[in-house]
Amino acid sequence: MKKLLALIAAVILTLCAACALAIEPADFIGTWYLNSLEYEGLSLSPADLGMDAAIMLNVDTTAILMSTGEENLEATWAVAGDELSIYLDGEVQTVFTLADGALVSDMDGGMMVFGREKPEAPVDSPVRGDAVLADFNGLWTASLVDIGGMKLSAEQMELDIRLAIANGQVAMLEFGEETQLQGDVVEGVLTAVGEEDGELVQMLFSLHEDGVLSTLFMDSILVYFQRAN
Repeated sequence: MKKLLALIAAVILTLCAACALAIEPADFIGTWYLNSLEYEGLSLSPADLGMDAAIMLNVDTTAILMSTGEENLEATWAVAGDELSIYLDGEVQTVFTLADGALVSDMDGGMMVFGREKPEAPVDSPVRGDAVLADFNGLWTASLVDIGGMKLSAEQMELDIRLAIANGQVAMLEFGEETQLQGDVVEGVLTAVGEEDGELVQMLFSLHEDGVLSTLFMDSILVYFQRAN
């Protein structure tokens, strides 16, 4: 009898678990925001990339696709099993599965993850205007790259730049090649000048309130440095 009761209890628990995992179309209704992108092993935040994408799923199975700098697209959606399909002009555009409360789509070797919460764009720490020469001293390692508002880690960019700063003397090691610069601080900014391949090089270094150092490369690439441990 005990074995029979144990078997019945196990069956009931299994059935209850299956019921709890059942996915209904109502589970998909509402607005979903792009939370992350994964491609070739890299995990990227859309907020860091300057992107803002969302999918609005309505009760009547219509949908609106929204993306930064693009016109909203009208679509439809349908659920079959544990998959949600988005249709544009009658053709399947994207297929999602619901996993851990998120919509996940595998496509073109990458993955998109949409969640219920809209990711917040990172806020840059203000530049210090009171920095003095000694504040810049130390060893620094590139940690983040900002290209036109798109932020990627130095590791993702395979960027290896290190700085050794001592009282205005800057030794910059970039992919194994060293450049020497000398400068001073004016209004909180370290302006350093040197020579590279026979050409004059000038770089401006700024300290931020969160302790990060930044400088501009090629007039468009902002590189952030963290103090080396």
